[in-house]
Amino acid sequence: MLGRKKLRAILLGGALVYGLGSIGVGELIARPSRQRSAPPAAQVEPITLRTSDGIDLAGSLAEPTTGTSSCTVLLFHGLGKSRRTNALDLLVSRGYRVATFDLRAHGDSTGDHSSFGWDERRDVETAVRWARGKWRAQKIALWGHSMGAAAIAYAWTDSKTVDAVILEALYSTIDVAWDRRVEMRIPKILAPLAVGPRWWIQLVYHLDPSDLRPVEYVPRLAPAPIFLSTGELDLRAGPDQLAELARAAPGATTAIVPGADHVDLLDAGGERYRDALLRFLAAHCPAS
Repeated sequence: MLGRKKLRAILLGGALVYGLGSIGVGELIARPSRQRSAPPAAQVEPITLRTSDGIDLAGSLAEPTTGTSSCTVLLFHGLGKSRRTNALDLLVSRGYRVATFDLRAHGDSTGDHSSFGWDERRDVETAVRWARGKWRAQKIALWGHSMGAAAIAYAWTDSKTVDAVILEALYSTIDVAWDRRVEMRIPKILAPLAVGPRWWIQLVYHLDPSDLRPVEYVPRLAPAPIFLSTGELDLRAGPDQLAELARAAPGATTAIVPGADHVDLLDAGGERYRDALLRFLAAHCPAS
């Protein structure tokens, strides 16, 4: 009898530790630390937009050094990052008007959790409608990395109305993305332990994995031209997922950055990648 009590206590204690650990890990994933990007070299003015669900979206707007532009580019970052000031500086120097945003629960925007791009789609929708209202006769391009790219895909109703879309390091489905992250961080024999944090995030933040499938949303961006890219060594959203996304969006321009992991591809890709991006924008959303 004593042995059974001890066994029961051990099992209950183990379940409690696992449950609390799952909650802790889930919260760390859903509530990333707030980082701030380095200030841009370009002169910017602060902007704040209110989303349809009450989030205050902070951002920066920069006008081109030439003074006028016929294309506005909206920039969206990945999980745990903030405003994309490196891309802003590049584009402003090439004659583009640029607005870069802190997605909800990041940087200076309000919100208390991230959702792999699902709730962030409202941030994209808000930014697109703002730009459409402000520069009615001009073209708009969207450029997102990782979670920012997913948010653009999920906001397809508004994203399809723009003139060019750049999606970097985009996962094909959340199931694949989650499994890849688990494989990177814990031994395969312990992989089942990752179920707890995932269930916690889905339950508390009302996320349905069947919704989190960018591969099903990317085709809906048509007729907007699409540029898809990833890093050669990206284990989270790598070339195999890029190929799947490209099959779903025939005609998309694709690029793989040699030697790059799940990082800022503009920094990692060098001149060759930068020029490919600029050619794509010039073809579909020229600065003048």
